[in-house]
Amino acid sequence: MATYAPGSFTKNFGWNKEPPGLKRLYTAVRAGFSYVAEPVPRDTFRKNCGVSDPNRQLIPINFFLHNTVIDRINYVMADELVRHAINNPHSRTFDHLALFAMHLARMGRRVGVAGDPRGAGFANDFVRNHLWRDGGWQSGSLNDAEIERAFEATMQAEGADTVHKCVTNYLYMLSVTRLKGQRTQFINTNIEEWVGPGLFIAFDRYSIDRRSTTTLNSTDLLRMVKRDELHKLMGITESYLETVAPLLVTK
Repeated sequence: MATYAPGSFTKNFGWNKEPPGLKRLYTAVRAGFSYVAEPVPRDTFRKNCGVSDPNRQLIPINFFLHNTVIDRINYVMADELVRHAINNPHSRTFDHLALFAMHLARMGRRVGVAGDPRGAGFANDFVRNHLWRDGGWQSGSLNDAEIERAFEATMQAEGADTVHKCVTNYLYMLSVTRLKGQRTQFINTNIEEWVGPGLFIAFDRYSIDRRSTTTLNSTDLLRMVKRDELHKLMGITESYLETVAPLLVTK
């Protein structure tokens, strides 16, 4: 079984400072990129994002944004999540895109700094192997005990306190994105609002990680969608994603 380091996910990033939802993250992303959807050096993002605590400052770029190395310098890339934040007011769609980006757990690569390219791999594992079942996210699986058991099994953590902090942080995110507490068997992830940009986030990151002069073609991208079980990360049926993904990949 794969295990993942919790990293700075034990921090809470001051989520409640700019409600509603994940507006704190939205604001940090926009400021970190100086409101322009172009790659920025990682150190520039840290300086500009408006978060004074250097430990919390790692939250956006360790768990939500995509990193790469250009001329031996760490950059944060302007993928579809960043473009959406720069070009649109804060909304529930941004919150769901950010959560999907975290669940995707493709943080890219960097040199000279600590960090896991799989980011919140423990959350990716939880969604695919526990939360998603029979075509969607099961409301009954979003309880503290089940998440804690799943995180304990996949997290490289010393002591229950570290796991508990990560569980609390994750549950808070699910609550403020209005995914926890729904009273139906299947959680409505409002996929119709964000399936397109969600897939574009994945396509961007797959392409950047390719590290090749040749671009990924449609067949490559669709194979990666299936391999990474993106339907589970989106909380939808595989047949739904198999219908829309070929239409969106050509764009």
